[in-house]
Amino acid sequence: MQPCRALQVMAILAAGVALGVDSNTHAAGDDLAQSSIRVLKRAAAPQPDGSHLGLLLGLRRLGDPDLKEFFERLLKDGHWTAQVHAALGLAEISPDRQIDPSLVSNLAPEAQESVVATGLDLELLTPEHAQQILSQDGLSPMARILLLAELVWRNELVDQEDLGRLAKSDDLHICGLASCLMAQLGMADILPAYQSRLAQVGAEVRLQAIGWLLDAIRRYDLSACAGWLHTLLNDENNAKLAMQIQFTLLEIDPVKGQDVWRRWLGENPSYQQRMQYGLGLLTAGAKVPSSAYEPLTVKPYEELLGAMARVGKAISSDSNEVADALIDLLDLDHAISTEWAINFLVEAPPDQAQRVYAHLIDRTSNAQRRTGQNISLAVRGAAKLNEINPEQAIQRLQKAPDDSPQQEAILLGLLERATPESSRAASSIRRIGSGRADSLTLILMSRHSTSLTPEDLEKLGLIAGGAGRVPAVLEVQAAWLYLKHAGQSADLVKRVFSDP
Repeated sequence: MQPCRALQVMAILAAGVALGVDSNTHAAGDDLAQSSIRVLKRAAAPQPDGSHLGLLLGLRRLGDPDLKEFFERLLKDGHWTAQVHAALGLAEISPDRQIDPSLVSNLAPEAQESVVATGLDLELLTPEHAQQILSQDGLSPMARILLLAELVWRNELVDQEDLGRLAKSDDLHICGLASCLMAQLGMADILPAYQSRLAQVGAEVRLQAIGWLLDAIRRYDLSACAGWLHTLLNDENNAKLAMQIQFTLLEIDPVKGQDVWRRWLGENPSYQQRMQYGLGLLTAGAKVPSSAYEPLTVKPYEELLGAMARVGKAISSDSNEVADALIDLLDLDHAISTEWAINFLVEAPPDQAQRVYAHLIDRTSNAQRRTGQNISLAVRGAAKLNEINPEQAIQRLQKAPDDSPQQEAILLGLLERATPESSRAASSIRRIGSGRADSLTLILMSRHSTSLTPEDLEKLGLIAGGAGRVPAVLEVQAAWLYLKHAGQSADLVKRVFSDP
């Protein structure tokens, strides 16, 4: 707990004010407003521990158009890390959910890179907008190469002279990715020149640059780099990256990649080797055939390896058993394969994905499965289920036992992207105490409610002050919502950005 928040909560408790207190002991509205303003000030000003970034993410998740003036001020006067959230926040509340191309080149170079990278991941930049940004002066080289890489991956036209200039950059990351993109476009003579440059730097610098580039090659599916990767793999100076190179080959050239893996496995591979091979196959997904899993030679007692193989074969054969296989794998609680499965579900067919998300929620009703990790997965499951089948997510909220870990997990998931429907569903939940679930319910219902009772408004202000036992990312939402429902948002930006 931050010192200022600790003092704030202690002051509230010392005054006898807490959630669920008698209506005759209402906290003064002005005190709650000032408390909420302080929370928003912490979001607007850079904090030494970086906590302001989480608060800004919380405000972005509100998706509230009324935050436009706040984000615009932050974009103008904020630290570059805050500028990133401001630019993304403005895009997320814009009618077309797109980053304004005219904003990017005016940002600090570090902010440009983050806005472009995150904007592309969140689909807040269309190819047309990417082209507009590339046509502007003042764009940092890293932001430029990321935009060009996205366009090449999408088979869009790019300025090859622009790529050629970046291939001569002093930055090994930028010139490396530019060289790989040019190879993908048919200019195969560029990569040997980059290899020569790598040979002139120290081992640590070389390995770090290659490792970064391997991630980019996988991200943009640069299959033309396969030959160069074989060269890297055969160079003993790159032994530390051998596994990463093999994973990359398997993704961009599954046929030759399998041959590399089989040679590495040998006749009697260890369990660890087979696990690594299995994870590599899963990462490659449907690109590899079902037969690729045969070298795993799963023994009857190797439950995890067997589950991985069943998932992989189902994906490769486009079977309707993918969801069942994924559920079996997830229930083994293996951290690495679980993280892979959650990432895979983002691209899986919705009808299969929602079955798995629902299972992640439902299994928290079993006390023996209610680990911290599984609760976290249930939150993620509820958030994704709310995106693809909101009706099913709301049904589970309505059926969840009051104040249960399952109810809290669903509420946290729904709060990631609250809808008017989920807010209405929250308003029907019984709230008779001051528990964490009651706080989460109040925040959710406040997101789209046109009015709150005086008692609920006071409770919302107290949650903003730290008395609701919710994460800071939700306290800042409560602060904004309190001021908005209290009719105090008119001059909010002036009050937040004024001197302490």
